[in-house]
Amino acid sequence: QRVPRDGAFPLSFALDSIGPLANSVGCCAAYDSILAAEPPHALANLGAKGLRLLVPAGSLVEDLDDEVARAFEASLSRLGAAGAVISRLPVPAFERQAEYFRSGGFAGAEAYAIHRRWMDRISEYDPRIGKRINLAKDLSAADYVDLLRLRQSYIAEVAAVLAPFDAFLMPTTPCVAPTIREVDASDEAYFRWNMRILRNVGVVNFLR
Repeated sequence: QRVPRDGAFPLSFALDSIGPLANSVGCCAAYDSILAAEPPHALANLGAKGLRLLVPAGSLVEDLDDEVARAFEASLSRLGAAGAVISRLPVPAFERQAEYFRSGGFAGAEAYAIHRRWMDRISEYDPRIGKRINLAKDLSAADYVDLLRLRQSYIAEVAAVLAPFDAFLMPTTPCVAPTIREVDASDEAYFRWNMRILRNVGVVNFLR
């Protein structure tokens, strides 16, 4: 929420955030300062000694591509060698993703609210995007309120588990990027890849 969303076309009012993607911490920090209209800050070398880090045991660190698994374990080894204390414990709230994203969740409901004025032009949309937008058209106000309450309890539950730790660690995605041909092979392939790539980031986005 440090970065204003002005000028960004929304997907979900409840979930959207703006931030940098880059290949180094330094680039992310510089880009973040620009987006937040803040002066650049010098990066401090905080070191890892004594950091209490949690790896959430369970689905978020399972079924990883070999390359991702190797890179993640190598990162954990470097942190451990630098003095970080790494614990592997289950976080039950992270295992209930199906509840958070039923009927498209916040993103589905709010995307439909944003795009419903153009439903007479839905044939002009990418058909897979149109299908996702329509997924939540029958979600009721009561369903949406239930989702808000579910999110509040989820945030409280995760905060309680993470309270003893400085951070939790997991791969951003469980896989390396697929090729366009792999994703575009069929609707089934598209939605399977979409769910796989969003699997880990979804539980973090729901914490926002």
